Order: sequence, then structure tokens, then C-alpha cells
Amino acid sequence: MADLLTTAYEIEPDVVELLHIVKASSLKLKNMISDLLEQSRSNKLLHESASNVSLDELRTAIKDLFACSDKRIIHFNTSLESIHINKIALEQILINLISNAIKYNDKEITEIEIGIADNNQEYSFYVKDNSKGIAHEFMEKVFNLFEAQEDKDNYGDKGYGMGLAIVKELINKMGGTISLDSTVGVGSKFMFTTKK
Repeated sequence: MADLLTTAYEIEPDVVELLHIVKASSLKLKNMISDLLEQSRSNKLLHESASNVSLDELRTAIKDLFACSDKRIIHFNTSLESIHINKIALEQILINLISNAIKYNDKEITEIEIGIADNNQEYSFYVKDNSKGIAHEFMEKVFNLFEAQEDKDNYGDKGYGMGLAIVKELINKMGGTISLDSTVGVGSKFMFTTKK
């Protein structure tokens, strides 16, 4: 449809650029889902498909997907240039966490900070946001399958509680752990590690 719009109609150059981003993002997500389904069939594949990931490229890909609004600020906090990791799994984890930070945000400007560090035998990450936050009594349940904190997100869509369960499963398969620190009305910080 993006190709049809750009070839069949006269459209302003800035709109054409947005349509190219829509197409690239759609193809990226399609490929990611296909690859992720393939990976889920084999733990061995999850470890064998690690590659050097440029953090500049990762930053650009994430910002292309999410920073299309001037009401969203995504900041990367790292001194690393690249990491050796399963790129598809890492992107899936970050996409889930960033999507939640956006969908369950009640601030005028959504602010998200992604931290990446190298700690000898593992990488450590965090995704910090200024979302609505998660009530203390619910924090233990958020990683359980089909446990959704709220009936609907900011777009009126019903969550099924699968995103964070998938995140935890991927991190476990990558030899890591995930934890959560959150304050209602202030925001949440998801911290996770992956083995090298």
C-alpha cells in the first residue's frame, strides 16, 4: 500500500519520506516475526545466531520505529559502540518494553532512556520511562502470561498480558534475568541481563 500511494498519487516529499519509513518498518517487523518464530523452535539457534550489533544502527532503528512524534523522546545511554548478541531477540525485547512505555504513559511528553553496559560475562540493559508506573502489588505478576495490569491502553486496545511474558522468556533463553522497579505516577525501570 505504501508503494501504491507513492507511485499512483502526487504526494508531498515529506509524506513520501514517511511512507518509506512505514514500509521499512513493516518489512522489518515482518522479518523479525518470521525470524523470531524460527528461533523459538530451537534454543540452539538462539545462541548460534549472535552477531556484532552496531549500537548506532540499533539506535536509528528504534528511533525510526518509535520517535515519529515530537511528544516522544528516546535516549540511549551507553559508551559502547557495538555488542555481540542475538540482534532479533534484543530488538524484540526492546520493542516490547518501549511499546509498553508509550501505550501506558500519562505524561504530555513520553521520555524513555535505554542503557547498555558490558559487565565481563554479561551485558546489562535497562529501559526507564516516565509512564503511569506499576502498582507494587502487581509488579510480581507482570511477567506472567495473560496478566495485564490495565484493561485498555492509551489507544483503547485491550492488552492480553503476553508482551512481558515473551520478554522474560527471551531473556531466560539468552541466559539472563529481568527485574522491575516502578513507582505509580512516576514511571518504571526494567533491568535485564544477557550472557555473552
